[in-house]
Amino acid sequence: MIEIQIHAVFGLVMLLSTAPLLRAYADDPTGWGITRPLDQAIAGGLAWSYGELPLLIVLIVTLSKWRRSEMRSSRHREAEEDAELERYNEQLAARNRTEPPRVS
Repeated sequence: MIEIQIHAVFGLVMLLSTAPLLRAYADDPTGWGITRPLDQAIAGGLAWSYGELPLLIVLIVTLSKWRRSEMRSSRHREAEEDAELERYNEQLAARNRTEPPRVS
């Protein structure tokens, strides 16, 4: 998880920086047909996206597992509640059979 955050921060710094980050890359890349700021912005965007894509995958997997776990526990709670309600209804039915009706 730390690597994802480092890629994201590093990528944003490169993407938004107007000055060259390293002196060795201060000149425009020869033969590429692009400027140094554009090259650095592309590199920053790539570094940032490499951090964001794995984070998105991890988030989707985590949320799907969480949902499955919640659905399982919900079914279990529902079954327990249904059993409790059934016991209560049986108790009321038994009480109704043994007690005489009240006359007002």
